[in-house]
Amino acid sequence: MGGFCYRTGMQITALMTDETVVGEIGARIRVLRLAEGIAQESLAERAGIRVGTLHNLESGRSVQLSSLLRVLRVIGNFAAINDLIPEAKPGPLLQLEMSRLAAKGTRQRAPRRTGGREP
Repeated sequence: MGGFCYRTGMQITALMTDETVVGEIGARIRVLRLAEGIAQESLAERAGIRVGTLHNLESGRSVQLSSLLRVLRVIGNFAAINDLIPEAKPGPLLQLEMSRLAAKGTRQRAPRRTGGREP
């Protein structure tokens, strides 16, 4: 996908309205479906969604995120989710907290005192 805008020839940017971005995503899904030679009915059935839901998605209407994920999985583009939302790297505060928790889990109790008495 590479960020190319099928409708305008531009990349999706933060300056676009939500409606424009949703429309662009729908247009890209449609282009990907057609490139695979898959009919809407077939894709909807394989994805486990209604044809109307797929039509809404391709038309730029809001649909449930799970519907988008199902469609991406069927058309073989599910890995694009990693580009959309990269794995978060822990910041310094979280790393410090994680190291504290790890150290706390490895601590051992001191041997029990017998009250100074010799056996």
